[in-house]
Amino acid sequence: MSGLIKVLVNGKQVVESVNSLTNMYRNTVAKLLAGEASNFLPYCAIGIGSGTPGPDSVGLADEIYRLPVTYRFSMLSYYTRFSTMFNVITPPLGDTGSPIAVTEAGLFTAGQLSMENASFEDWGGTPPASWFTSGDGVSLAKSIDAYDGTAAAYLGGTGSEVHMGQYIGGSPGTPTGTPTYVDIIGQTIDFVAPVKCGSANIARVYITDGAGTAVSSYHSGGSAYERLRASRLVSDDADRFEVGMMLTGAGSAIIDWALATQRGDVLAIGSASFSKGSHDAALIQWDIFQEEIT
Repeated sequence: MSGLIKVLVNGKQVVESVNSLTNMYRNTVAKLLAGEASNFLPYCAIGIGSGTPGPDSVGLADEIYRLPVTYRFSMLSYYTRFSTMFNVITPPLGDTGSPIAVTEAGLFTAGQLSMENASFEDWGGTPPASWFTSGDGVSLAKSIDAYDGTAAAYLGGTGSEVHMGQYIGGSPGTPTGTPTYVDIIGQTIDFVAPVKCGSANIARVYITDGAGTAVSSYHSGGSAYERLRASRLVSDDADRFEVGMMLTGAGSAIIDWALATQRGDVLAIGSASFSKGSHDAALIQWDIFQEEIT
């Protein structure tokens, strides 16, 4: 089996390249080709990382967005087509005027967790809608120094550990939503966010489920946005699922455009070099064939 990935931006094809089917999920793809996975719901992710995707890949180098895809299979021609439209609203990356240089794409078996106000554009008060703060000496304000869009969140601390976070799938002890935090027990979740900080070794992002906490590496302090990542296998004893940013020393940092995704498994992965501006509609199309493409 093999496949092609095609990308059309505003109706014009800009990418056509052979993609790699991962070794782990060739059997799953074979079931799709045979029409034996009617309840299967795959997702397409795009990223801005570097590297060489291949059959042993377990994810994108630097994912920025993930959406469910539509697909259809043909018994007569033995192929499956997956299609995803990243339109003028999703993702709103590039709103600041500079197109986003997408470099990679992948098909996954799991999706993106629903976060509220992940881009920090809704500031009905302080903290911003759907977020909370904790810790002695914590301060929070709206920042116009956004990674994308018009607003971000500025977190400050006086020396004690401080946090700004959001619960996903319900508050502690009260699972709600789809999915709830109970539904993701046993799954690995990645939380990624661009963070900007002028001091080294104080700002990082985190995941906690009440039974334990995972943290990213620290921001380097270079006063530029760096994409920080934390990953955690959700514990059987979880009583919440919380993501956010923390400061472990005196100083401040800015966070914007947070993303939480279920790790899932990779069906296919490939290079997808194209630019997407804020008003561009990018259609990503995967064609997977029973015969090898040469």
